[in-house]
Amino acid sequence: MGASAFEHLAINDIKLPVERALTVELPNGLWVALTDADVDDWCLTKFVASPTKQNTLTSVMYSPVDIVTYYATPWKIIMAADKPGELLEHNDIIQNLNPPCEITDTDWIRPGKIMRETTITTEGAIATIDFCAAHHIPYMLFDWQWYMPCTSHDGDATKVVSKLDMPRVIAYGKEKRSRCMGVCQSACPDETDA
Repeated sequence: MGASAFEHLAINDIKLPVERALTVELPNGLWVALTDADVDDWCLTKFVASPTKQNTLTSVMYSPVDIVTYYATPWKIIMAADKPGELLEHNDIIQNLNPPCEITDTDWIRPGKIMRETTITTEGAIATIDFCAAHHIPYMLFDWQWYMPCTSHDGDATKVVSKLDMPRVIAYGKEKRSRCMGVCQSACPDETDA
């Protein structure tokens, strides 16, 4: 899932693609959330206003879909509620449509806030870790482009980009008690290789 700025716009004013879940206030006062579930080996999809039909959203797919048998398309979800908060209160459908967790030992998973590091440099990572430590944010995240090519099956997450000294960043994070995370696309190494 991505992170974007929040704006209150009419559907026709959504000129640039926006992330899911998209929350929409309908003219009758109801609220809907447009999202998806079980997105596995599928391309990023966003919403944008239709250039030809008023008050209509279309999907924008950001890459070709590499289909290998067996495959399944993601669930597309439309949730409705009287108030926007009720969308969150009753979002069990997302969990129910996702497959069960395949991780047998989940004791190592620690929920918490993250801060995204966007420069993908050693200096930027150290500054972000310092910020996290000062503000009690337990995780620092490299979202993408910390290895290349990061958007294809040819990517190798064991080969970090040259402007990022990952061992130094991880050591500094341990010293400051900030955990470092990196998002892998579909080419992520097996956990036994790490």
